[in-house]
Amino acid sequence: MRATSKTRCSARKNSSRPGPTQQYSPENTESRALRSELKPLAPQRFGFQCTLDRETFDLLQRARELMGPARPCASARHIPAAVKRVVRERDGERCTFVSDSGKRCTARTMLEFDHLEPVARGGVATADNVRLLCHAHNQHAAERAFGAEFMDRKRMEARHTCP
Repeated sequence: MRATSKTRCSARKNSSRPGPTQQYSPENTESRALRSELKPLAPQRFGFQCTLDRETFDLLQRARELMGPARPCASARHIPAAVKRVVRERDGERCTFVSDSGKRCTARTMLEFDHLEPVARGGVATADNVRLLCHAHNQHAAERAFGAEFMDRKRMEARHTCP
């Protein structure tokens, strides 16, 4: 999960820690519960500081490695978080596809944001132009917009370029 605001977690300095010549061991390290501090910094911004044990720290580091480096998203396909929130609420966290007979898809999993007017045709990421679709209906919409052959070719290319 990536957040737009930065979250830092750093170990607190504590006077009960061993000095530079002492070793960490169960005998000279006082047993402390995990602590955290959350402070409002500004509207929609919070500071978070915590003390972690080694196991939790290692898990956090592993999660950060798996996420990879944070990159600014300059893609035209980027949908701002505020737009996503409006779309999720408006669409009721479910696929918005409606069949020719008037039945709405009931899928609530594998939801994707879909541009009604595709980005490739100048569509922008506004709440009026974005909707929620399940994966299958998003693929169906792409085939209707660009053709099945084109989408098959794009999927084949994607399979060969993705690890």
